[in-house]
Amino acid sequence: MHRRALLRHTASTAGIVGLAGCALPSTNTGLERSDRATLERIVLETETGQAEQMALTLVYAPRDDSTSRPVWGEYTVPASGEALTVSDFDGAPGVYSLTARSVTHDDSDVVSFNSYGDAVGDGPHQFEVVITRSGDVWTNLNEAGEPISVPGQ
Repeated sequence: MHRRALLRHTASTAGIVGLAGCALPSTNTGLERSDRATLERIVLETETGQAEQMALTLVYAPRDDSTSRPVWGEYTVPASGEALTVSDFDGAPGVYSLTARSVTHDDSDVVSFNSYGDAVGDGPHQFEVVITRSGDVWTNLNEAGEPISVPGQ
């Protein structure tokens, strides 16, 4: 019984710590910045040389509204090495969390972004998702339009 309680507490703490950087600021913070960063697109690539199925779930939480899933489904990443861009969503300021799962390789990764924070700067951004040669899923946040560069590749 004690072990279950400890595991439950540890999992809860890990979940809170993992999202700590994504907390929305209080609405009573005074002056608001008009140049909040936005999410422009999600760019998918594969380095395996094969077409890959990616399951994506993008969760969006605006400051004063309920959460939504503007992207939720599977996408086929072409074998040619050409990037697949997903941009059919409103990337307004807010907190975003993208879960990307390789259907073929049964691997996943999560990347989050808080446009209300000062850490990312202003301007449009992109989530980057790459299935590496080994089948691992790699994710990143970058400025929109920048080329994808997987470390160590």
